[in-house]
Formats: sequence, structure tokens, C-alpha cells
Amino acid sequence: MKELDYLKDLYIDEIKKINKKGELSAADAEGAKKALEAIHLIDQICRNEIDEYMGLGYSRSMMPEMAKYQDKHYSRNDATHHMIQQLETMLGEAPDEHKRRVIENAIADLQRY
Repeated sequence: MKELDYLKDLYIDEIKKINKKGELSAADAEGAKKALEAIHLIDQICRNEIDEYMGLGYSRSMMPEMAKYQDKHYSRNDATHHMIQQLETMLGEAPDEHKRRVIENAIADLQRY
């Protein structure tokens, strides 16, 4: 579980770095998309592990490490919303159809998570 926390923190830091740039390139949008996908998969793995433990009759109080994980990282929705707003601004300023399509795909991917 600690390894997954570490990986998730790395992906969150990467998204924060992209977010701080202010200007989002197509490569940054693709990198953010991949980081969000990885975070989503890590969350799924952790939920599945918790569900397995819950199915065996363990209470949440018996799993302090998992409880800490559940309560730790859920400001991601705010970051995702902010990134979508930045992408929408970029969409209005996109110089050509290809870049608009890339940005629209990134927005759609972010909205799925």
C-alpha cells in the first residue's frame, strides 16, 4: 500500500507541475491524461483491496493504513476541474483544428475521471 501511495504522490506532483506552467501544450495535456489514468487505476486497486478486506469481516478501524489512504488524497477533483478550465481557455485560443481536437480529447478524458 505504501508503494501505491508513493506512486500516486508522484503522479499528483507531475500534475501539479503541469498545472503551474500556466500554459498547457498538447504534450502536457497528454501527460496529464496519462497521470490521471494512472491515479484512477491506483485508486481502483486500493478500493479492491479494501473491498476484499471488508469481505473478510475486517472493520475499517482494523485497517489504519488503508483508512489513512482513503482520507488522504481527495482534492484531485479540484485539480481536475482547474485543469479543465485551463484547457477550455486554451481551446478558445487554439490556432488550428488539430490542436483544438487534441484539447477537446484531453477535456473529455479528464471529465471521464
